[in-house]
Amino acid sequence: MKNRPSPLIILLLSVTLVFSSLFLSACSLFEKIPAPDETVASFLSSLKAGDTSAAASLAAPGLLPWASDNPSTEYGQKLLTVYRSGWSYEITSCTQNKKTAQATVRITGIDMEKAAAFAWSGMGSLLSAAVENATFSSEIYDESRNYRQDVLDSAFAALFDSIFSDPSGLTSVYEINLSLQYSDKQWLITDTGSLEAAITGGSTDPDGDAQAFYNAAVTGQPYIALHYTLPEDSSVPGNVPDQNNYGSTTDLSVIEALIQTPTAQALINGQALCWNSGIELFPDSEIHYYLDETILMIQWQEVTNSAVGTYAEVFLADASQFRRKIVDDQFGGMDFDYATGLAQQTNAVLASGGDFYNTSRNCGIVVYNREICRFDQTCDTCYINSSGDLLFSWRDQFADESEAQQFVTDNDILFSLCFGPVIIENGVDVTPESYPYGEINDTYARAALAQLGQLHYLTMNLNHGDGQYNTYSTLQQATDAMMDHGCPN
Repeated sequence: MKNRPSPLIILLLSVTLVFSSLFLSACSLFEKIPAPDETVASFLSSLKAGDTSAAASLAAPGLLPWASDNPSTEYGQKLLTVYRSGWSYEITSCTQNKKTAQATVRITGIDMEKAAAFAWSGMGSLLSAAVENATFSSEIYDESRNYRQDVLDSAFAALFDSIFSDPSGLTSVYEINLSLQYSDKQWLITDTGSLEAAITGGSTDPDGDAQAFYNAAVTGQPYIALHYTLPEDSSVPGNVPDQNNYGSTTDLSVIEALIQTPTAQALINGQALCWNSGIELFPDSEIHYYLDETILMIQWQEVTNSAVGTYAEVFLADASQFRRKIVDDQFGGMDFDYATGLAQQTNAVLASGGDFYNTSRNCGIVVYNREICRFDQTCDTCYINSSGDLLFSWRDQFADESEAQQFVTDNDILFSLCFGPVIIENGVDVTPESYPYGEINDTYARAALAQLGQLHYLTMNLNHGDGQYNTYSTLQQATDAMMDHGCPN
């Protein structure tokens, strides 16, 4: 006969099964809800990694930053990339009330105001470098002295890459709150607060931000004059003049307009011109001119004492542009060349030949490349110093060569011109009655050099013309002509 459980045992088993079923039912009602800060961390980490799909799965529809952003400009797209990668976060607290929660997050994000603070100075440095590396102003500026667009674009591209390649120094810290709701067994971000504004420094418009950054970089950038200093070594030529900057005309209004250009005004620097529209031009002659950032030259011919007077007025940007050239670049040689040939070798805009260089004549104090190459005081000497000023010494002024060398050193003399005599000093006619060279009281072709002001000069050549303009000039007549043109030295 088989054993059977007693009724008491069967009852106990049934009771046990009932309690087990009730326990399982209670567990299903009070299932464990995951911590909301884990969802916040996953959401922000996905955004930081650029995984917008993963981030979207943790947010309510329409709340994902940049989900609908589509910048239309190149730099708007670049800036959006910077925004997405140039930030970090720290969850500082998270509170939960059943199925709702709020997380406080500290965001370190791009601050475009800080970026803009670097924009202007950085752009200025890049434009300065562009000007420094240019040969002609037309490479940098248009005719109105505005920066060419391609120059601005190139500098801005470099500026953008430089500033945003490491945006760690362009950030600010913001605290924001993220709201969450538990639904369908997961937490969802329901309110991102000012998350996007914190990450993007207060803006949600990459295109607008990029344009504002461009404006901050470009607006108010000062004009930078193209300037270069030539080496003192006269064997090194200057830059080749831009052929487009030469011109000739018989219309005085063309020269008036040229003088009023910003480029010319920068060189003139408020000084009075010798050239003026009231000059009696030589019949059928043309006015020649050249203008770039470094030099303004106006050359014309006028009637002077029934002779042909050729004048050239020059403004320089730098004293190093006033140079002396000797054949073979070494004192003592007896080879000769025309001024035209020497001008071509040095890329000169204007050249004038002369002085008592010929060593067989052996007169005058010759300074070349700062050194005295010949010491003779039988004629006056003109010296040009590092500031481009004309200084004079008179016959027998120095006791000996050492005193002359001290004069050269003290006045930073670059070179000299053996000529003479001095005919005007400080606006006073000092033409001598006699002079050992130049047959000053006879009539000959005459040449003169004057300084009118700072880096401002006038050259004159009086020569024989045809017909009624067939006379030559005495030295006094040359002096009178230079006095009439307001030459102080």
